[in-house]
Amino acid sequence: MPSVDSILFFDGKVVLVESSAVVAIAERMPGVWSLVRFGKVLPQTWRDGLYRFIARNRYRWFGRSSACRLPSAHEAGRFHIDAP
Repeated sequence: MPSVDSILFFDGKVVLVESSAVVAIAERMPGVWSLVRFGKVLPQTWRDGLYRFIARNRYRWFGRSSACRLPSAHEAGRFHIDAP
């Protein structure tokens, strides 16, 4: 398993990492983001290579912030938390 410097996603059964985690998350998102699920047709080694390439370059392309942005009141309504 890769080190924890990667994205992790637990689907209730297994822990998914790197591109598999991204695809699983995209499958659950509405709109254009759900199209990322079609990445499943690519071999996992290719997807993970693309994931690592984007991860290495994301700050150069999108910049870096010293703090996470908090959602507005309108955006916060879109988040659902299922408590046990």
